[in-house]
Amino acid sequence: MLTVKEVADRLGVSPSTVYRWVDDDVLPATRKRKPSAVKSKRNLRGSIEIDETHVIAIENEHRLNEAA
Repeated sequence: MLTVKEVADRLGVSPSTVYRWVDDDVLPATRKRKPSAVKSKRNLRGSIEIDETHVIAIENEHRLNEAA
């Protein structure tokens, strides 16, 4: 499992882009703890984990787009 920062660094995008992908269900992620009813999504960003297989899929898709 990777953190948002690790994914952002690996894909060469900003952490806010990774958060947007997670919020838009483009990138599946898991929250380490249950969200509080009081806190917004943005306050829980540090608790997001992303499976490396999803990152590899994005990397492969990017390579295919560059080759075309």
